[in-house]
Amino acid sequence: MATSNDAAVVAAGSDGTSVSKLPIGVLARRGLMAGVVVLLSLALVRLVAGMVVPLADVGPASWNPVLATGVVVTVGATVVYGLLTRLLDRPDRAFVGLAAAVLVVSMIPLVTVAPALPGVTTAVVVVLAAMHAAAALAAVAVLTGRWG
Repeated sequence: MATSNDAAVVAAGSDGTSVSKLPIGVLARRGLMAGVVVLLSLALVRLVAGMVVPLADVGPASWNPVLATGVVVTVGATVVYGLLTRLLDRPDRAFVGLAAAVLVVSMIPLVTVAPALPGVTTAVVVVLAAMHAAAALAAVAVLTGRWG
């Protein structure tokens, strides 16, 4: 839920339109919260899926790559969202669209490269895709203030 501290600063853009600027403190807080929620989401998917699909010896689904990628994704998403809030009148809409496009593109290696890796089965690819979707959903929801 948005708080009174989440109020955006509205300034006039160069063309006279209003540009919403999320205060850096709010962006940092949302970015940190997004990181926590993304990592928890990834851990939850990994733990639950690991009960059904053997993931212990599968490189891309092991803990270090999953958690490191979660941190990188969150930092990147926070930077992009921060830039969009400074450049666009409707940053949330653009961010959701961009995140959806990035999610689709992130699936390409899952169907082209991942199956050739040792231990990667169709079930593992499905788990990896679920982790991609969970991370994207968590980052978008928290950064845009829809959750958290």
